[in-house]
Amino acid sequence: MRSLLQGSFFYPGAHDDLTTVRMVSGQFRSSVLVDYALTAMEAESMLRSMEGFSVQRLDRWPDAVIAHLGLGEKPWPPGSDWMDEKPWNSFVLWALLQSDEDEADLRSVLYVGGDAIAAFDALYTRHSVAPGAVAVLQYGMGWTDFQDGSALLANAVLGNPVGRPALLLTGGAGLVSENHYKTPGWPGYSGPLAYGSTDRHDVVAVWGATEDVAKSHRMAGT
Repeated sequence: MRSLLQGSFFYPGAHDDLTTVRMVSGQFRSSVLVDYALTAMEAESMLRSMEGFSVQRLDRWPDAVIAHLGLGEKPWPPGSDWMDEKPWNSFVLWALLQSDEDEADLRSVLYVGGDAIAAFDALYTRHSVAPGAVAVLQYGMGWTDFQDGSALLANAVLGNPVGRPALLLTGGAGLVSENHYKTPGWPGYSGPLAYGSTDRHDVVAVWGATEDVAKSHRMAGT
């Protein structure tokens, strides 16, 4: 588990966006996607459709493992009951993907059907590992603001005792990308180091950790 998670690409609110995973696949062999909008069947279909890759193995974790890790927990505070109107799809899929061009080129994708903050705590914090990058891209409505550097997701990721991600990705589409992603939004990051785009996001900005953040991340072993 730790080898799967350490230095991985963490993408909360990913929905079915595999284009961003492909964009970073040259640097990150392992990705963790989290969203509560898809069913397990939809997520599996999405994983099987990643362009340029074929599924070599796809496992669904047993409910007992999910419960043990705490991945099905709902961390939103009392009064935030809007999600109670929808089914809580607590599932975890793990896919091993092989490049169509090179059979030795493998990628690992973990898809968590649940809440991003609960998933980060259960996977990264409890296993004493840190992702190499986190993507805070244009996302759907939720109970907390992912882009807010003082809100709960940022606090969970940046407060991880073993280190923080070396890279932060922000971005969006249309007016959102033009008006709201010109700064990293989270403290401890500067740049941007690079810009990119996907068919989902007109702009994807890559921000690097400032020295104090990068130092703590290196100390974590990445």
